[in-house]
Parts: sequence; structure tokens; C-alpha cells
Amino acid sequence: MDQLFRASNVWSLSTDSLINTLYEHAVSFDDECSWCELLAMLCNAMGASAGGFLRHDLSTQQSFLRHRYNIPQSGTDARDDAISGAGRLIDLDALRCEGRVVFGADRLDGREVPSDHCHKALRSLLHTISGVVWTNSTQAYLISLVRLPDALPFGSHDKDLLVHLLPHLKRSHFLREAIQRDRQLQQSLRQMVDRLPVAFLLVRPSGRVEFSNALAQSMLARGNGISLTPEGHITTRFQSDTVELKRLIRIAAMGDDGDGHGDHNSHRNSATNRHSEHFMISRGAGRLPLVCVVHSAGGLHAMSIGGREAGATLLIKDPNVECSDDLADFSAVYRLTGAESRLTQLLVDGLGLFEAASKLGITKNTARTHMRNIYSKIGTNRQTDLIRLHGQLRMY
Repeated sequence: MDQLFRASNVWSLSTDSLINTLYEHAVSFDDECSWCELLAMLCNAMGASAGGFLRHDLSTQQSFLRHRYNIPQSGTDARDDAISGAGRLIDLDALRCEGRVVFGADRLDGREVPSDHCHKALRSLLHTISGVVWTNSTQAYLISLVRLPDALPFGSHDKDLLVHLLPHLKRSHFLREAIQRDRQLQQSLRQMVDRLPVAFLLVRPSGRVEFSNALAQSMLARGNGISLTPEGHITTRFQSDTVELKRLIRIAAMGDDGDGHGDHNSHRNSATNRHSEHFMISRGAGRLPLVCVVHSAGGLHAMSIGGREAGATLLIKDPNVECSDDLADFSAVYRLTGAESRLTQLLVDGLGLFEAASKLGITKNTARTHMRNIYSKIGTNRQTDLIRLHGQLRMY
């Protein structure tokens, strides 16, 4: 983009190059305002000294500058007057026509401008051209370009070029908005998945991991029963477990047992026709195995380039690790104090009240008081109900 800006002969930029640049901006992932950069490129290509993208309110007849090139933020420059008034100089019928291009008036609204209004007078002498990028029942989105008084006015060639570019400006505008919405949704989903108290992995039928949440990444990095090969495929400590896990992944992803025949022993949801398999991943003597649930992710066709390959999801839980988020969420729901939360954790782990009091270093009477407060807040008086409610609030 910088190379385009610095081109010694900006008029040599072809229309195709301009159109390509519009879509390059739409799909760019930088955090800078690409529309301001795009505006600069268009101004240079069309010999304009300044320009802006405006949102024009059709009911109030006001134009709001959204993006700017070569216009001071202070708003005291005559070019700012020209841009902000561009929408008002276009009649309503023109503003309601997408793709319409109009030239600025020689005099503001066809009237003489008093000499003491120097900026407005200068604005009337500036050469402007405006195009309606898109419009709806309440507003229009415009691009306006400005040339200084000593420059040549915009002509038919500029109008033809802008008319040709406007549909592409509209498409690239909505394309970028759609991409930004998808990125925001992706970030929100990732944050949500990272809060799961289980390792979450999205894999291809081959076992190659395409996505993993924070807990899964930590588990893979530690080699805590599962890890990745240099090629990015999931593997386990024991070869037999790896073979079986990949078989289950293939069943969930492809809907068969690898030989083209359905696996009738798998657990299916008749409504969705999706596989769900449970598997224990061994970690050696003295360590409880990881609990793994393999689900079908058949709708993820985008995982395959040029094909319709489905995927599988793995939910993996380490029974030796209690996720602190479980207790934090439970405590937040029932507004437990810190002391009540610590006692709750031991109670849901199965400890008796006096054993929990000893472990926390508090008296039995204090433990009883905390327990009464806990039961009062959750609406029960039994430890079994406490454990059940805690389990129901967990995500796994």
C-alpha cells in the first residue's frame, strides 16, 4: 500500500489496480483504519488534495465525517467545510440513488457568500466530487473528494472512474464489516472455550489438531497423557491408546469405522445422527487416566480445503485436577464468602464437616456457622444437595 502511495505517477494506477486494492483493504487484518488509507490512495489516484467518507442522515440533512484524508481534526480548515457540506450540496433524490456521482456547486446553494465568511467562500470555490456508496431509508454513505481552487476541476473522466468504483466500494465495505463481525465472534467464542474446565480440541479425521483451548494447550505442552507429534497430530503415551483414539476420531468425523460401515456400537443421538464416544487415556501406574469424550463435528466443512471433510471434537478431563473456575462460578452464583467457598470446596470433595474444619484450621463451631450460611444461601440442608448443585453448574 505504501508503494502505491509513493508512486511517482499516481495517474498510472489502472482501474483494476484500484479495485484490487479495495478488496485487499476489506480483507486486511490490521488494526489501523484501512478506510483512511484507502481514502488517501483514492485521493492520490484522482488528483484530490483531500477527501472523506461521510454518513449522511436523510431526515436531519446532516453529514457526519467518518473517515478523513488530509483534513485537520480541528475542523477549522476550509477543506473540512467542503467535506462536511458535501452531503448538503446534493439533493435528496441523488442521495437516495446508489452509484450516483455529482459535482460540487460553484456557489453554496447557488447563492453569493458574504465576504466575511471566508471559509465558506473558499469552500464554494473548491472543486468537489461526491458519490453515493450505499443508501437505505434513513441514511446514505458518501465518498467526497476535494481539489484546491488552482487545480483543474473534476471532469467526466473522474466521474466515470468514480461511478465504476462505487459498487466495489460498497461490496468491500460490507465485506470488511462481515469479516470484522466474524473476527469479534471468533474472539468471543475463543474466550468462552478457554473458560471451559476441560481441554477442548478440534481435530481432522487424521488426528491433526486444528484448534485447542488454553487448557488443552497446557496439557499438550506438559505431555500430561497427550501430546503432539512434530506434524501436529495428537498422540498418547501408549501406542495402543493412540491407535484407538484415532479410530474413534475417524468414526466421529466420518460416520463409519474406517471400512465404510457404520459402527452400530457407538452412542448416537438419533435427532442429530452424531457420534459420541467415551475413552480412557492411560498415563501409567499410579496416575488416574484422562477421561476423553469424542464428539462429531460434522458441520465444520471449512476444515478441508476444496473438500467436505468433517471434523471431531475432543473433551478431555484430568480427574486429578479440580478446575478453580468451577468453584469460582458456583460461589459467584450463590454469593458465598471466601471462607464459605473454601469450606464448600472440601464438602463437595466428599469430606465431612469436622474433617474439613480440621483441614482449614478452624473450629467446629466456626465450620458449623459457615455451613449453615452456605445451606441458607443455596436453599438446602444436606451435603448431597450441595454436591449435586455444584455438579449441575459445572460445564462438564
